[in-house]
Amino acid sequence: MTDERQAEATFFDWVRRRHGFTPEEIVRRPELDGGDYLGFTAIGGGNHVRGLASASRGLTYAEPGAMNTWLRATNFARLPDADPVQFVHVLRSLEPPPEDRYAEDSFPLLYQAQLDTAPTDGVAETVTLPRFEADGSSRRVEVWYQLEPGSRLERRTYVITADNVVEDGCPATRARR
Repeated sequence: MTDERQAEATFFDWVRRRHGFTPEEIVRRPELDGGDYLGFTAIGGGNHVRGLASASRGLTYAEPGAMNTWLRATNFARLPDADPVQFVHVLRSLEPPPEDRYAEDSFPLLYQAQLDTAPTDGVAETVTLPRFEADGSSRRVEVWYQLEPGSRLERRTYVITADNVVEDGCPATRARR
């Protein structure tokens, strides 16, 4: 069995056991790939779960510390060609769904086309695409989000420590470390 097939089988089993549904379809998400993990979305019975899997382990929002596990697997804090857009894709894939179905949704501004149409009037700062900034031995990822409804903008900062842990209130790591 190829590594991709094994990771897909692991993800299928992970979703069935940890999320309580049997996937009817597994869709590859190569933008999430890193370390020994491949990205997937499981779809079935009106449900869907995004995440990653290796030959032996699944990572979804149901796995405590999933984001930090991926950061360590990729050595993201030291990765010379680390991509802040990939960081946001993985982060969003490992965040739990909102508890309230009417919760305000947020969309990261990851691409120039999104930035070009974002409601930036009245924002005191320059709205930019995601970027890294050095912060001592850590890395900061600055990301602008458009919040719906209302289309206001908000800048969020994620700090990745030298030991590949996201600090502070990141939803994908909060109370799950």
